[in-house]
Amino acid sequence: MKELKFPVEIFPTEKKVLQIKEGVYWVKLLLPSMISHVNAYILDDEDGISIIDTGLSCVSCKESWTHILTHDFKNKSIKRIIITHHHPDHIGLLGWFKKKFNTEIWTSRSSWLTGRMLTLDKKNEVSTELLNFWLSAGMPSEIIEKKAFRKTF
Repeated sequence: MKELKFPVEIFPTEKKVLQIKEGVYWVKLLLPSMISHVNAYILDDEDGISIIDTGLSCVSCKESWTHILTHDFKNKSIKRIIITHHHPDHIGLLGWFKKKFNTEIWTSRSSWLTGRMLTLDKKNEVSTELLNFWLSAGMPSEIIEKKAFRKTF
């Protein structure tokens, strides 16, 4: 069996954007959560860029994108946002990009619908089903107790 080879083994800590091939950039977006970062990508060609995944909807990701687009890509037009899947750290800033840059969106129907469902599913309290799921998944009871009494909207 052939060994899998990566073009870059480790992302340098001092950079946010790393060119991995002509016109292909790897973006490391730091997250204010247990997960330290999310990877996104930029495809650059003559008439604009395509962004693959957006990062979480948070101040640090917005600031990172603002810096990257201004400094690394000199405010080049964004042709499209490509979303790989519905997780919040990949689709979270989609609305921000759409509103700010009026760019087209490419994603699968299931990712779009799941993202919309998660965005619109607001409740005033945590359901018993969700609490039971957290318990069965091994979440510590002290965290469950805090979440049980927190408003979810």
